[in-house]
Amino acid sequence: ISLGLVGSEMCIRDSYYMSKIFISIASLRDPTLEATMRIALKNADYPENIVFGVGAQYYDDEMPDFKFLNKNQLRLLKINPDTRPGVVRLRYEISKLIQDEDYFLSIDSHMLFKQHWDTKAIGWIKELQEKAGKKKVCVTNGRIVMDQIQSSEQVIVQLCTPKNLSLIHI
Repeated sequence: ISLGLVGSEMCIRDSYYMSKIFISIASLRDPTLEATMRIALKNADYPENIVFGVGAQYYDDEMPDFKFLNKNQLRLLKINPDTRPGVVRLRYEISKLIQDEDYFLSIDSHMLFKQHWDTKAIGWIKELQEKAGKKKVCVTNGRIVMDQIQSSEQVIVQLCTPKNLSLIHI
């Protein structure tokens, strides 16, 4: 699970209501994919700014119904599960579907989202960006190592405590 800012600017858009989040989901015949997407939208403050990039590895007769999404909220890669490319390759292919989104979030197809998850996550990223200067911020699960792992281009922040993870609870 990771969340990061797309592009090199600290804040591409100034307001939460204008910030778009690209959610990357690689799913192999997971019956909870649709529920995950619905919960993400239901608990977002700005569901209209959520875009899903889905690598759907399903047989035709079990493909989830995405009719609940607006046309501009879904970018879909349909893959026969018998010829699946593997999760790393699939996540890479999904990442190529990003267009004008400000943030990138990679999740599993069976996740839950807390209320206000989108504005909390963006606010937290912006706070980390202020501390990091012009460096890019990547948030992942693990321990906090912001001061230990840095390069001239990027700061990697890892979280391990449930309290911290509940900020974005993804």
